[in-house]
Amino acid sequence: MAKLRKSDPRNLIILILAVLVLTETYFLFFAKPKKIPLAAPVKKVAVKEAKPPKEKPPEKPVPLKGKIAIIIDDWGYNIQHCELIKNIPDPVTIAVLPKLPHSKEVAQCAHQNGKEVMLHLPMEPQPREKLEKYPDHYIIKTSMRRSEVEKLIEENLDSVPFAAGVNNHMGSKATEDTRLMTTTFTFLKKKELFFVDSLVTSNSICRNLAEKMSLPFTQRDIFLDNISERSYIESQFKQLTEEAARKGTAVGIGHDRALTLEIIAEQIARWKKEGFQFITVKDLIKRQ
Repeated sequence: MAKLRKSDPRNLIILILAVLVLTETYFLFFAKPKKIPLAAPVKKVAVKEAKPPKEKPPEKPVPLKGKIAIIIDDWGYNIQHCELIKNIPDPVTIAVLPKLPHSKEVAQCAHQNGKEVMLHLPMEPQPREKLEKYPDHYIIKTSMRRSEVEKLIEENLDSVPFAAGVNNHMGSKATEDTRLMTTTFTFLKKKELFFVDSLVTSNSICRNLAEKMSLPFTQRDIFLDNISERSYIESQFKQLTEEAARKGTAVGIGHDRALTLEIIAEQIARWKKEGFQFITVKDLIKRQ
Protein backbone atom coordinates (compact mmCIF):
# COMPACT_ATOMS: atom_id res chain seq x y z
CA MET A 1 0.00 0.00 0.00
CA ALA A 2 1.34 3.37 -1.02
CA LYS A 3 2.44 5.62 1.86
CA LEU A 4 0.49 8.98 2.39
CA ARG A 5 2.48 12.14 2.13
CA LYS A 6 2.65 14.28 5.09
CA SER A 7 0.84 17.69 4.54
CA ASP A 8 3.00 20.78 4.48
CA PRO A 9 2.29 22.98 7.55
CA ARG A 10 2.95 26.07 5.54
CA ASN A 11 -0.20 25.42 3.60
CA LEU A 12 -2.24 25.54 6.82
CA ILE A 13 -0.72 28.87 7.79
CA ILE A 14 -1.47 30.32 4.36
CA LEU A 15 -5.06 29.13 4.67
CA ILE A 16 -5.53 30.82 8.07
CA LEU A 17 -4.10 34.07 6.77
CA ALA A 18 -6.40 34.00 3.77
CA VAL A 19 -9.45 33.55 6.05
CA LEU A 20 -8.40 36.52 8.18
CA VAL A 21 -7.92 38.74 5.12
CA LEU A 22 -11.29 37.83 3.71
CA THR A 23 -12.99 38.46 7.08
CA GLU A 24 -11.41 41.89 7.44
CA THR A 25 -12.30 42.80 3.84
CA TYR A 26 -15.93 41.87 4.52
CA PHE A 27 -16.25 44.10 7.56
CA LEU A 28 -14.48 46.98 5.85
CA PHE A 29 -16.50 47.07 2.65
CA PHE A 30 -19.68 45.09 3.01
CA ALA A 31 -20.88 44.90 6.63
CA LYS A 32 -22.86 48.03 7.72
CA PRO A 33 -22.29 48.97 11.31
CA LYS A 34 -25.35 48.88 13.41
CA LYS A 35 -26.47 52.24 14.58
CA ILE A 36 -26.44 52.47 18.34
CA PRO A 37 -29.65 54.14 19.31
CA LEU A 38 -29.11 57.40 21.10
CA ALA A 39 -30.73 57.91 24.43
CA ALA A 40 -34.15 59.45 24.07
CA PRO A 41 -34.08 63.17 24.78
CA VAL A 42 -35.17 64.00 28.29
CA LYS A 43 -38.43 65.81 28.22
CA LYS A 44 -38.47 68.91 30.35
CA VAL A 45 -41.26 68.69 32.86
CA ALA A 46 -42.74 72.05 33.62
CA VAL A 47 -42.49 72.63 37.36
CA LYS A 48 -45.41 74.59 38.67
CA GLU A 49 -44.41 77.33 41.03
CA ALA A 50 -45.86 76.82 44.48
CA LYS A 51 -48.55 79.35 45.15
CA PRO A 52 -48.35 81.08 48.50
CA PRO A 53 -51.10 79.98 50.87
CA LYS A 54 -54.18 82.14 50.71
CA GLU A 55 -54.29 84.60 53.52
CA LYS A 56 -57.37 84.45 55.66
CA PRO A 57 -59.46 87.54 55.24
CA PRO A 58 -59.16 89.78 58.28
CA GLU A 59 -61.91 89.30 60.80
CA LYS A 60 -64.48 92.02 60.71
CA PRO A 61 -64.25 94.22 63.79
CA VAL A 62 -67.12 93.76 66.20
CA PRO A 63 -69.25 96.92 66.35
CA LEU A 64 -68.91 98.84 69.60
CA LYS A 65 -71.92 98.17 71.81
CA GLY A 66 -71.03 100.23 74.85
CA LYS A 67 -68.36 101.48 77.23
CA ILE A 68 -68.04 100.17 80.78
CA ALA A 69 -66.12 101.35 83.85
CA ILE A 70 -65.51 98.86 86.66
CA ILE A 71 -64.84 100.16 90.18
CA ILE A 72 -63.51 97.79 92.85
CA ASP A 73 -64.20 99.16 96.34
CA ASP A 74 -62.88 98.63 99.87
CA TRP A 75 -59.13 98.28 99.31
CA GLY A 76 -56.66 99.05 102.09
CA TYR A 77 -57.34 96.43 104.74
CA ASN A 78 -54.65 94.15 103.31
CA ILE A 79 -52.25 93.81 100.41
CA GLN A 80 -52.90 90.15 99.58
CA HIS A 81 -55.10 90.75 96.53
CA CYS A 82 -52.81 93.29 94.93
CA GLU A 83 -51.22 90.59 92.77
CA LEU A 84 -54.66 89.76 91.37
CA ILE A 85 -54.79 93.22 89.79
CA LYS A 86 -52.15 91.99 87.33
CA ASN A 87 -54.61 89.37 86.07
CA ILE A 88 -56.87 92.14 84.76
CA PRO A 89 -55.06 93.69 81.76
CA ASP A 90 -57.88 96.10 80.98
CA PRO A 91 -58.69 99.31 82.86
CA VAL A 92 -60.38 98.96 86.23
CA THR A 93 -60.53 101.56 89.00
CA ILE A 94 -59.25 100.72 92.48
CA ALA A 95 -61.16 102.60 95.22
CA VAL A 96 -59.05 102.69 98.38
CA LEU A 97 -60.33 103.42 101.88
CA PRO A 98 -58.19 106.03 103.66
CA LYS A 99 -55.91 105.67 106.69
CA LEU A 100 -55.98 101.88 106.78
CA PRO A 101 -52.84 99.78 107.38
CA HIS A 102 -52.25 99.22 103.65
CA SER A 103 -53.98 102.18 101.98
CA LYS A 104 -50.80 103.71 100.54
CA GLU A 105 -49.32 100.34 99.51
CA VAL A 106 -52.46 99.34 97.60
CA ALA A 107 -52.68 102.72 95.87
CA GLN A 108 -49.03 102.44 94.82
CA CYS A 109 -49.51 98.84 93.63
CA ALA A 110 -52.56 99.80 91.57
CA HIS A 111 -50.76 102.78 90.05
CA GLN A 112 -47.67 100.72 89.18
CA ASN A 113 -49.93 98.26 87.36
CA GLY A 114 -51.54 101.01 85.31
CA LYS A 115 -54.85 101.12 87.19
CA GLU A 116 -56.84 104.22 88.00
CA VAL A 117 -56.98 105.02 91.74
CA MET A 118 -59.84 106.63 93.66
CA LEU A 119 -60.34 107.68 97.28
CA HIS A 120 -63.20 105.62 98.71
CA LEU A 121 -64.48 108.35 101.03
CA PRO A 122 -66.31 107.21 104.20
CA MET A 123 -69.53 109.20 104.54
CA GLU A 124 -72.34 109.15 107.05
CA PRO A 125 -75.08 106.53 106.60
CA GLN A 126 -78.64 106.72 107.85
CA PRO A 127 -78.96 105.85 111.57
CA ARG A 128 -81.04 102.78 110.75
CA GLU A 129 -78.14 101.23 108.87
CA LYS A 130 -75.69 99.00 110.66
CA LEU A 131 -72.47 100.94 111.14
CA GLU A 132 -69.11 99.25 111.47
CA LYS A 133 -66.75 100.55 114.11
CA TYR A 134 -64.58 103.35 112.77
CA PRO A 135 -62.10 105.72 114.46
CA ASP A 136 -63.25 109.18 115.53
CA HIS A 137 -63.19 111.78 112.75
CA TYR A 138 -63.00 109.05 110.09
CA ILE A 139 -66.45 109.51 108.54
CA ILE A 140 -67.61 112.71 106.82
CA LYS A 141 -70.75 113.71 108.76
CA THR A 142 -73.58 116.11 108.08
CA SER A 143 -72.91 117.80 111.41
CA MET A 144 -69.34 118.81 110.50
CA ARG A 145 -68.33 122.38 109.77
CA ARG A 146 -66.90 123.21 106.37
CA SER A 147 -63.35 123.47 107.71
CA GLU A 148 -63.65 120.02 109.32
CA VAL A 149 -64.89 118.46 106.09
CA GLU A 150 -62.10 119.99 104.02
CA LYS A 151 -59.42 119.03 106.54
CA LEU A 152 -60.64 115.43 106.72
CA ILE A 153 -60.84 115.01 102.94
CA GLU A 154 -57.32 116.48 102.62
CA GLU A 155 -55.97 113.99 105.17
CA ASN A 156 -57.72 111.13 103.41
CA LEU A 157 -56.26 112.10 100.04
CA ASP A 158 -52.79 112.18 101.58
CA SER A 159 -53.20 108.54 102.59
CA VAL A 160 -54.33 107.47 99.10
CA PRO A 161 -51.72 108.71 96.60
CA PHE A 162 -52.50 108.95 92.87
CA ALA A 163 -56.25 109.41 93.47
CA ALA A 164 -57.92 110.80 90.33
CA GLY A 165 -61.35 111.03 91.93
CA VAL A 166 -63.58 110.11 94.85
CA ASN A 167 -66.54 107.84 95.46
CA ASN A 168 -68.55 107.47 98.64
CA HIS A 169 -68.25 104.58 101.08
CA MET A 170 -71.69 104.25 102.72
CA GLY A 171 -73.15 107.80 102.75
CA SER A 172 -76.90 107.27 102.47
CA LYS A 173 -77.43 110.24 104.82
CA ALA A 174 -74.54 112.37 103.58
CA THR A 175 -75.45 112.16 99.88
CA GLU A 176 -78.96 113.42 100.67
CA ASP A 177 -77.58 116.53 102.37
CA THR A 178 -77.19 119.51 100.04
CA ARG A 179 -75.04 121.57 102.42
CA LEU A 180 -72.53 118.79 103.06
CA MET A 181 -72.28 117.73 99.43
CA THR A 182 -71.88 121.35 98.29
CA THR A 183 -68.91 121.68 100.65
CA THR A 184 -67.50 118.36 99.43
CA PHE A 185 -67.94 119.15 95.74
CA THR A 186 -66.46 122.63 96.08
CA PHE A 187 -63.32 121.10 97.59
CA LEU A 188 -63.10 118.34 94.97
CA LYS A 189 -63.52 120.84 92.14
CA LYS A 190 -60.66 122.92 93.55
CA LYS A 191 -58.53 119.73 93.58
CA GLU A 192 -59.63 118.89 90.01
CA LEU A 193 -61.07 115.55 91.09
CA PHE A 194 -64.22 113.82 89.84
CA PHE A 195 -66.95 112.27 91.99
CA VAL A 196 -68.77 108.96 91.57
CA ASP A 197 -72.01 108.52 93.49
CA SER A 198 -72.15 104.92 94.67
CA LEU A 199 -75.88 105.55 94.79
CA VAL A 200 -76.67 103.93 98.11
CA THR A 201 -79.92 105.90 98.40
CA SER A 202 -82.61 106.72 95.87
CA ASN A 203 -82.85 110.20 97.42
CA SER A 204 -79.31 111.23 96.50
CA ILE A 205 -78.97 114.86 95.40
CA CYS A 206 -75.49 114.36 93.95
CA ARG A 207 -76.23 114.23 90.21
CA ASN A 208 -78.25 117.43 90.08
CA LEU A 209 -75.81 119.23 92.34
CA ALA A 210 -72.76 118.11 90.33
CA GLU A 211 -74.39 119.31 87.10
CA LYS A 212 -75.18 122.65 88.73
CA MET A 213 -71.59 123.02 89.95
CA SER A 214 -70.02 121.66 86.73
CA LEU A 215 -68.17 118.95 88.65
CA PRO A 216 -67.06 115.89 86.61
CA PHE A 217 -69.52 113.25 87.78
CA THR A 218 -71.02 109.84 87.16
CA GLN A 219 -72.94 107.32 89.24
CA ARG A 220 -73.13 103.61 89.81
CA ASP A 221 -75.47 101.54 87.63
CA ILE A 222 -74.99 98.00 88.96
CA PHE A 223 -73.56 96.49 92.14
CA LEU A 224 -71.85 93.31 91.00
CA ASP A 225 -71.39 91.29 94.18
CA ASN A 226 -73.98 92.08 96.85
CA ILE A 227 -74.17 88.28 96.98
CA SER A 228 -70.73 86.69 96.80
CA GLU A 229 -71.68 83.79 94.53
CA ARG A 230 -70.40 83.11 91.02
CA SER A 231 -73.78 82.73 89.33
CA TYR A 232 -75.06 85.95 90.93
CA ILE A 233 -71.97 88.00 89.99
CA GLU A 234 -72.07 86.73 86.40
CA SER A 235 -75.76 87.59 86.07
CA GLN A 236 -75.08 91.08 87.47
CA PHE A 237 -72.28 91.53 84.96
CA LYS A 238 -74.68 90.63 82.17
CA GLN A 239 -77.09 93.29 83.43
CA LEU A 240 -74.21 95.76 83.37
CA THR A 241 -73.55 95.05 79.69
CA GLU A 242 -77.25 95.42 78.90
CA GLU A 243 -77.22 98.81 80.63
CA ALA A 244 -74.15 99.88 78.64
CA ALA A 245 -75.79 98.77 75.39
CA ARG A 246 -78.91 100.74 76.24
CA LYS A 247 -77.27 103.98 77.43
CA GLY A 248 -73.87 103.84 75.73
CA THR A 249 -72.00 103.77 79.06
CA ALA A 250 -72.38 102.02 82.41
CA VAL A 251 -70.61 101.85 85.78
CA GLY A 252 -70.32 98.64 87.79
CA ILE A 253 -69.07 98.39 91.37
CA GLY A 254 -67.60 95.29 93.00
CA HIS A 255 -65.46 94.73 96.07
CA ASP A 256 -61.98 93.59 97.01
CA ARG A 257 -62.69 89.86 97.15
CA ALA A 258 -60.80 87.04 95.45
CA LEU A 259 -63.92 85.61 93.79
CA THR A 260 -65.06 89.01 92.53
CA LEU A 261 -61.62 89.80 91.07
CA GLU A 262 -61.44 86.41 89.36
CA ILE A 263 -64.86 86.79 87.77
CA ILE A 264 -64.21 90.39 86.71
CA ALA A 265 -61.11 89.24 84.79
CA GLU A 266 -63.13 86.46 83.10
CA GLN A 267 -66.13 88.63 82.29
CA ILE A 268 -64.09 91.47 80.83
CA ALA A 269 -62.37 89.03 78.46
CA ARG A 270 -65.73 87.55 77.47
CA TRP A 271 -67.66 90.79 76.88
CA LYS A 272 -64.83 92.48 74.99
CA LYS A 273 -65.39 89.87 72.27
CA GLU A 274 -69.05 90.91 72.17
CA GLY A 275 -68.18 94.54 71.42
CA PHE A 276 -67.91 96.17 74.85
CA GLN A 277 -65.00 98.42 75.73
CA PHE A 278 -63.68 98.76 79.28
CA ILE A 279 -62.34 102.18 80.23
CA THR A 280 -61.40 104.24 83.27
CA VAL A 281 -63.99 106.24 85.16
CA LYS A 282 -62.31 109.46 84.08
CA ASP A 283 -62.60 108.47 80.40
CA LEU A 284 -66.21 107.39 80.87
CA ILE A 285 -67.15 110.77 82.38
CA LYS A 286 -65.65 112.52 79.35
CA ARG A 287 -67.85 110.40 77.04
CA GLN A 288 -71.14 110.91 78.84
